Amino acid sequence: ALTRLKKGNERYVASKTPSATLQSRRKALSDDGQLPMAALLSCADSRCPVESIFDVAAGDVFVCRNAGNTIAQAEGSVVASMEYCMQNLQTQLLVVMGHTKCGAINGAVASIPAADAAEPKLDASVLENYLVALTPAAKQAKAELPSAPDGEVVERAIRINVQNTMSKILEVSGPLREMVQAGKIKVEGAIYDITTGKVEFIGGPPSVQAAVPALVRTAKSDYVPGPQALATLKAGNASYASGQAPAATQKSRIQALASDGQLPMAAVLGCADSRCPVELMFNVAPGDIFVCRNAGNAIAKAEGSVVASMEYCMAHLQTKLLVVLGH
Repeated sequence: ALTRLKKGNERYVASKTPSATLQSRRKALSDDGQLPMAALLSCADSRCPVESIFDVAAGDVFVCRNAGNTIAQAEGSVVASMEYCMQNLQTQLLVVMGHTKCGAINGAVASIPAADAAEPKLDASVLENYLVALTPAAKQAKAELPSAPDGEVVERAIRINVQNTMSKILEVSGPLREMVQAGKIKVEGAIYDITTGKVEFIGGPPSVQAAVPALVRTAKSDYVPGPQALATLKAGNASYASGQAPAATQKSRIQALASDGQLPMAAVLGCADSRCPVELMFNVAPGDIFVCRNAGNAIAKAEGSVVASMEYCMAHLQTKLLVVLGH
């Protein structure tokens, strides 16, 4: 499948005339269903028409697209779509493709000051929060190229974002991670040059094992914006509700949290009820959430320990999301 994509892109770069889509193909796909050779997560940018770039026909590729080709906010629709494709359509190649001069990543670089602000913007738009969620790639690029102009930082961040997205998909999705580890599917990154039309394939995620469990968030990490934390909790609960098993807690995570301290993405007040295991319900790992529990998830008698605990978490641990969870 990867070879066919490469050959197809060569035809596109050479400006070869694509084949017409015959009615017989449409009818066969309608009658017999699809069996795509590859699944792609690409950018919504109008300059990046996936089927054209790879000179493929209807039924050849299963495509998800959004601004920035990312799951920075744990987008359930993208991950679920990829799980469906790889599990049910027998597809064995998953490609995450970024592109040069990406507006979303350019916006992420410009949003670094907002991400570093002591207080999040209360009236921020969905787009503004989304760009802030993309800033980890931008910050890494800036750290690697501290003296470079923004254009070079953006191009580096585009590549980092593809690598981060591959790792994040395997972090969020247990089924896909298991399929990669079992050698059943291949994950590949790519960068599309919008000037030349050429696609550069850059290999798979840095390490499948490194993607699992989730990134170890310690006191040395950047804080997680509230909207991103909420999206992560929602995605984790979707995994729990679907019956997916949580990832094992690695010894390296325990050691990192012990040595570097905690930086939880959310604080949760839940019920003491044994049927409501908060960490399991949100499919999170040690270090991810700061939890208080009591019967009734309440402060009906102005429980100082709960309020003080939440004040400590939000004021001293940079946590931006507080959830009160009943059942």
